[in-house]
Amino acid sequence: MEKTEENMTSLHLRVEGMSCQAGCADGIDRMLKQQEGIVKSKTTFNVSTSDIVFDKRKISAEQIVRLIEARGFSTKKD
Repeated sequence: MEKTEENMTSLHLRVEGMSCQAGCADGIDRMLKQQEGIVKSKTTFNVSTSDIVFDKRKISAEQIVRLIEARGFSTKKD
């Protein structure tokens, strides 16, 4: 399947429970980028946010939230 603009969706989350950029925020990004359908992930510790672009045909916002929460963080849609 081809990536097209119409299939791309953005998700902006508040992520609570991170204690650093290198281990926590970057760890979230590494984990998400390994998932099929994730196009881009930028998690920032000092503002407690995660901005994710994904292909909604391959992964849902709910699945992304569950993946982050499974790592021990809490999330809230902004």
